[in-house]
Amino acid sequence: MLSQRSPSDEYYQQFTIHCLNEPRKNAKDTELYQMLRIENDPINNFEDLQLDLKFFPHLFPYAKNGQYSERKIKLTSSEFVKSQLMSMNSSFRKDSQYLFFLLHESNLRALKAGIYHKLNTINMRTKLTASKCLELLNNNELEGNLTTIFAKLRNTSQYWLNPRSDIETMITWYGPVTFFLTLSPGEYNWQRLDFYLREMNSNVENGKSTSNLISLDSVSTSRIVDNEFKAMLDFITSKDAPLGKVSHYAWRREYQTRGLQHFHTLLWIEGAPIIGENTTDEVVKFISNTITCHKPNEHDFPTISERIEMYQTHKHNSYCMRSKKTGTRIVSSCRFGFP
Repeated sequence: MLSQRSPSDEYYQQFTIHCLNEPRKNAKDTELYQMLRIENDPINNFEDLQLDLKFFPHLFPYAKNGQYSERKIKLTSSEFVKSQLMSMNSSFRKDSQYLFFLLHESNLRALKAGIYHKLNTINMRTKLTASKCLELLNNNELEGNLTTIFAKLRNTSQYWLNPRSDIETMITWYGPVTFFLTLSPGEYNWQRLDFYLREMNSNVENGKSTSNLISLDSVSTSRIVDNEFKAMLDFITSKDAPLGKVSHYAWRREYQTRGLQHFHTLLWIEGAPIIGENTTDEVVKFISNTITCHKPNEHDFPTISERIEMYQTHKHNSYCMRSKKTGTRIVSSCRFGFP
């Protein structure tokens, strides 16, 4: 908050706007300017249950039907969020500030659930002496017991502890993973995505590019990407078995720097040879039957040929090229091993 100051003010140092005609002072900016002191109490997210109605009057003009408003049929928090994002009124899903507010609320609920679970799993009557507390602290047991609070908070190390253990158990029981598959959307050349976003946002002018539509309606973008991934996963695990009969699989969703999601998938193929246990000929035959580097003829298969050229052809750039010194010469090589 910026306010004009006067030397007679009690909190002279707290004001940030200076007169244009005052003498110049050779001092640091931290000495000349300072944020205005706020004396009011901070907002309590746990007590005030009408924050969404107060923060977003343009979304709730009548100050009704907020997340914690009374209803004839009670809605859970997840049901309310889903109804808002799936609503015919696109104002909710297009407001990025509102989306981050819902995310913040979700994180607070996850943290409260972790604290509640921790309090229910410990004996509150146990007396903890200073020596016992010091012993737990030296053995890293005190901090280890507290980390379970964050088990439901997404993207924390404690949150990924169980999924990581599940993957390690699957590898132990089912053997090595056969395929590691990464699926990333090519949004700029994805015609179905562009058509879907324009259908969902018919009131937007036609001049906007696909990139603008993705930024405008990130929720709809995430929905179609999720649906396309699940359709691809259903095809891979179907009876057609394009990569072989899938006995087990696991996948994880990640978000790239540009904000769009992609997926990492682990596939266990039934009867797949294992390097070190099967012969080299068996491994080579299996790879040759499922993987190819052949590019189809562009006249017979123009669409597939174009997509392979666009998405499956490596082109050197500053990201992959690394300079190495060999003797007296400096040579450039690709970090991924492409010639």
